[in-house]
Amino acid sequence: MGILESLQAQWNGMNKRERNLALLTASLLLLFAGWTITRGAMNRLEQLRVQVDRLQEQVVGSAYQIARKQQVEAEYVKVAAQHSSAWDKYEVYERLRQEIFRLAQKVPPALDENGVPVTAMSDSGVLVNIPELRQGTMTDTDKGYREYKISFRIPSVDIADLFNFLDRLQQSPQSLRIDGLTFARDWNSTLVAADLDLTRIIVDGAGAAAARSDTGVATRFTQLELDPARWTAEEGTISASGGGLLLESREDQSALYLEQSLTGGESYDCVLEVSSTGRGLLAVATGADGIPLPGAERLPDDGGTYRVHVRFTTPGPPGQPVMMRVPYLTLNDYGSRLELRSVALRQAEG
Repeated sequence: MGILESLQAQWNGMNKRERNLALLTASLLLLFAGWTITRGAMNRLEQLRVQVDRLQEQVVGSAYQIARKQQVEAEYVKVAAQHSSAWDKYEVYERLRQEIFRLAQKVPPALDENGVPVTAMSDSGVLVNIPELRQGTMTDTDKGYREYKISFRIPSVDIADLFNFLDRLQQSPQSLRIDGLTFARDWNSTLVAADLDLTRIIVDGAGAAAARSDTGVATRFTQLELDPARWTAEEGTISASGGGLLLESREDQSALYLEQSLTGGESYDCVLEVSSTGRGLLAVATGADGIPLPGAERLPDDGGTYRVHVRFTTPGPPGQPVMMRVPYLTLNDYGSRLELRSVALRQAEG
């Protein structure tokens, strides 16, 4: 109470000019305090925004890696089904024996979905004759697979038929590897005989991979198919390239996109693995007129492979299907090349 009375006495003792100066000083102090508090709050909000963006990128990246991991494991399970680690060496030998004799026929019988010949023999005759096929040896490599090695002899045969048979072995779904090959020919004959060392790869851990694939973490990412027939190129040529797509620009500006139906009013993340040798953009465009939505991302143009991410919200009535061009990639340099290695789309949460 004494402090307030003292301040009142001082205020009463001031003239008009002193009172105005005191009010101005107090106002400036209040403005400075308010500005300091506001600036601190704005800086904190900016830090939080950067942190949220960083966490969002981590979430998108983690979900994308989970999606790729599940895709790889699914493919691994398909391969492992033909190379089961549960088979003993006698089962491996029997399957390998069937495959060798199948390929030795002029017209090999087709395989079913489990890799078993639909019929044991065809009436086409043999391409090469294999009189004897003894059992081989199984070797553990401690590298996630085992090797079953077998050797056999092919009597005199036309060299073109022999090379055709060797090519079939290399293309076999049983993952066969030719380790040794010795030719022999009589001086007065055009036919050749061959001694062949063959190895079959047996994948370990097939059962565990199947379990991981079946019980893996659920993700809403969808890997988009990179089939050139489904994609559209404008002012450029499109072709398959190592499991991906290659766009070669034929004008000053070219585009590559995939048309698909999405839900209006929903937010999505689109993540690409892409390399480019020219200036380009990753965007999303409406399907009807091809007008890009705001928020396009620039593509690195040094030819390296990068992961690029864009988030967008589909226009149109909420809940209704909307045709979109996702992704919509553009190149702005004549003769530049863009290689698209993978595309994943995820419906965003919030």
